[in-house]
Amino acid sequence: MLDIHNVEGEDVIHEHKITNSLKAIHGEYRLRLTEHQKTISSIDQVKLLAKLKNGDEIILHLVSAVHCKDGKVKRELKFSDDIKTVILGTDHKISPS
Repeated sequence: MLDIHNVEGEDVIHEHKITNSLKAIHGEYRLRLTEHQKTISSIDQVKLLAKLKNGDEIILHLVSAVHCKDGKVKRELKFSDDIKTVILGTDHKISPS
């Protein structure tokens, strides 16, 4: 659960450390963001940083992003700007989140 909600509509930056090891599949890391059933989020940007064994951090660039209803949303999530992707929890729609 990421605490990214702000009732005033201001951007919230949240850093979350993934504690389990990720495994690349065909050179890609795939993550799924799922909205809590009772909430709605407007996501502006998604970044994945990797910490190497030597302690250096690198950015793993967003290659693609697919929204279950809106399709491809990479452009909306690549930069911090006023273009956002809305994700609805299941209480706010008919299909799964």
